[in-house]
Amino acid sequence: MIDEARLEHIELLIKQITQNKTSWGIPRANNNGKIANAWLNTGSGNGFDADTVDGIHFSAWEAHVPTTGNLTIGNGSLTARNMVQGNTVHYAGKLICGSTTSITGLLTIVLPFQAANQGVDYVGSGWVLDAGSVLYTCSPYLAPNSTSLSNVAFYNNGTGGITATNPMTWATGDSFSWYLIYEAQSTSGVALPDLAQGASGVTAGFAQVTGNAVTDASTFTGGRGATGYTIGDVIAALKILDLLEE
Repeated sequence: MIDEARLEHIELLIKQITQNKTSWGIPRANNNGKIANAWLNTGSGNGFDADTVDGIHFSAWEAHVPTTGNLTIGNGSLTARNMVQGNTVHYAGKLICGSTTSITGLLTIVLPFQAANQGVDYVGSGWVLDAGSVLYTCSPYLAPNSTSLSNVAFYNNGTGGITATNPMTWATGDSFSWYLIYEAQSTSGVALPDLAQGASGVTAGFAQVTGNAVTDASTFTGGRGATGYTIGDVIAALKILDLLEE
């Protein structure tokens, strides 16, 4: 079953690729196999959106409210944001301690999407500021299949992660900032199945009725709008969307 968000995304893609840029109404690749710049939306209302390149959509940065472990925020603050490009996630955030903030063990921050299990670590950058004193540079990193950020390697203090006393004893005004790029298992909230339908020659459900003859040039509007599409248009669009095999 395809979830509602996936269906909405497919509908948006169909609208994008069926603008009247050619007689087929479907973008064509350049010699490098990429969508030429001419197909990008330059304000005319046709073509792919300006934030879509080579058919991959860049989402806008959006807020992420993470679940945490061994942390009581109290009157401190935790701000996180993420942006998604396909299954690539950009994730940034900042924790600022207040007078009632406490860390009671290894600090964990749940990711917006689970990391892919591809046998590699995803290493980011960050720092811990001991307010008015010392700046500790560090590398937050995700092990394969991680669901949360807890591993932080400090250049001068090993890989113990952030605790109540590492890399220092936390107090009001202290902060932790991070930025990571990692591959997610899925960015839809659920693992998506392979949607491509193979050619199996299904004939069940066909009913012959009287009426106008249909040819390869016949067009259909589906009762929506004025633009008509041939059966070839529909098949080509479904293949571009990987809903039918090439």
